[in-house]
Amino acid sequence: MKQIKYIIFNLLFITTTILSSCNSILDDESIISNEERQIEVRFTRSSFNDVSSVTSGTLVLWKKTLNDLFNTQIDDLNKYSDSKYNTGELYPNDNTTIYATGFSPANMQDSNGFQTLTLSEEKSGITDVCTAEKAIKGNRNSPFKETINFEHTLTKIYFKVQRDQTMVGSRDVRNIKLTIPNEYLPIEWNWDANQKKYKINENRQATTDLIFRHEDIIVGTNTDDLGIAYLMLPTTNTGKLELLHLTAEILLTNSSTVEREINEDLKPIQLYEKDNNTEVLNAQPGEAYEVCIRFQQNSFTLIARQMDNWEQGGLIYVPVKP
Repeated sequence: MKQIKYIIFNLLFITTTILSSCNSILDDESIISNEERQIEVRFTRSSFNDVSSVTSGTLVLWKKTLNDLFNTQIDDLNKYSDSKYNTGELYPNDNTTIYATGFSPANMQDSNGFQTLTLSEEKSGITDVCTAEKAIKGNRNSPFKETINFEHTLTKIYFKVQRDQTMVGSRDVRNIKLTIPNEYLPIEWNWDANQKKYKINENRQATTDLIFRHEDIIVGTNTDDLGIAYLMLPTTNTGKLELLHLTAEILLTNSSTVEREINEDLKPIQLYEKDNNTEVLNAQPGEAYEVCIRFQQNSFTLIARQMDNWEQGGLIYVPVKP
C-alpha cells in the first residue's frame, strides 16, 4: 500500500513539474511577444571611425505628420551599429504604419514639428551635420527591419599649415589666419515630404565668416592643424574653393620683428581626385579633402588632396602666387 502511495506521489510531482514548466514557457513567450511590440531601431553612420564627428542624434517617429508620435535623443549612435536601440515605446495596437527618420547632432534646434532644423551660427562650419538617408517604416505586426543610415550633408575640409625646409634657420611664420566666407556655412535643413528626408536650405547661411587661426610659430618643418571645416560646396559645375583669405606674418628666425606680411585673397583652389591629377568637377557631400598651406622663403603653396572615406589620400600640389 505504501508503495502504491509512493508511486502516485511521484506521478503527481512529475505532473506538477511539467505543468510548471509549461507555465514558465508560456510566461517567456508572453515576454517575448511583448518585446516584439516595442519599437527598436538599428543605426549606421558614415565614417564611424572619424573621431572629430558628432555621434549624438535625434530619432523622430510619426504616423501622418512629423512628430505626431514621439521623438527621442540618442547619446551615441555608434553603440547601435550592431545592436538595436530600444525606444521604450510600443507600436500602436491598431497596427498603424509608423515612420522613422533622424538627424545628428541631437542638439540642433527644431521648429514647426521638426519640419525645420537649425544650427547655431557659432557651430556652422565646424559641425558635421548628418541626416537619415531615407525614412523607414514598420508596424506592430511587421517591426522595423531596415537600418537608418545617417549620411553626411556637408563636405569635410582639413586645413593644415606647413613650414618648408627652405625656411628652416632663416625665417619663421606666425599669426596665420584663414577666412572662409559665410557662403559656405549653412544653418538650416528642411524636411522634404516627397523624398522623406532633410535637405540643406541653400538660402540660409551664417551671417559671419568662419576664421581659423594659428598664432604660434611652426616648429621645424612640422605640418600643424589649422582647422577642420564642414562646408556647403556648390554641387554643380565646380570643384573649387573660392574667396578664401589668408594673412600671416613672416619674420627672421630669432627676431621678433616682422619682415613682411601676407594679406591675400587666394585664387580659386581646384580640388583633385584622390591619387591622380583629375580635377573634381562636382564636390559632393560626404567627400573629404585636405588643403595644406606650405610657407616658403618668398611664396607659399597650397597642397590639395581628396581623402578616401574621410581618411588620407594622395597628394596634389597646387601652386598659388603670394
